[in-house]
Amino acid sequence: MSETTVLRTVTDAQGENIVYELTQKSVKNVNLRIRPDGSVAVSASRRVALAFLDDFVRSKAEFIRAAQKRLKERPQGGAQRQYQSGEQLAFCGGKLTLCVTLRQTRQCIVRRVGQTLELYAPADSTQQQRADAVERWYRREAAAYLPALCRRWYPAFQEKGIAYPQIRIRKMTSRWGVCQPKNGVITLSTMLMQVPEAAAEYVVVHEFSHFLVPDHSERFYAVVASVLPDWKERKAMLW
Repeated sequence: MSETTVLRTVTDAQGENIVYELTQKSVKNVNLRIRPDGSVAVSASRRVALAFLDDFVRSKAEFIRAAQKRLKERPQGGAQRQYQSGEQLAFCGGKLTLCVTLRQTRQCIVRRVGQTLELYAPADSTQQQRADAVERWYRREAAAYLPALCRRWYPAFQEKGIAYPQIRIRKMTSRWGVCQPKNGVITLSTMLMQVPEAAAEYVVVHEFSHFLVPDHSERFYAVVASVLPDWKERKAMLW
């Protein structure tokens, strides 16, 4: 049977409503995710009672409110940014100030100088062209930075018999990372370049742990905790 999606509303202990999108499909666990736009998404098996799911969401109210608050306070989103001088761009938990210089050039060029991200662009360049140039810069940075984090934390899993996986880097706006245990592949989002290093390390360890436990059971988080005892604090740094 194909999956179905419906909107449901619950009232938390504060008397505030939480609207969540429920997708019923073939999954083993109940999964809750806060999307980049702040909306709440839950996926669960059709066998799980709706009352149980409502109670589950209600029990996560504090987590949901905190995550939505962080999203509202995060640096400007790409849809709002004009890519003009003075704008702030998130980088490794801090901020870089964008400095745009228009000049006679055929393409946009981006480079970092201290806490400034210099963007050299053609005078007739569009906002999208500037955005694409900045995204390419993030990807180049991620291509060096994220595999280095993987190599840093791999020894903790090598001793557990895990072969070093293929590391892929791509832009993902709804997930920080994905592990494919059967294929030996970990894919990490370029968005990790915008969060503190401690948070990016948590994602790396999280994905490596899936080679030992593919789901998000208590056994899985026990593996994560054995490598990163402070994983909850690190996870809280993510949007």
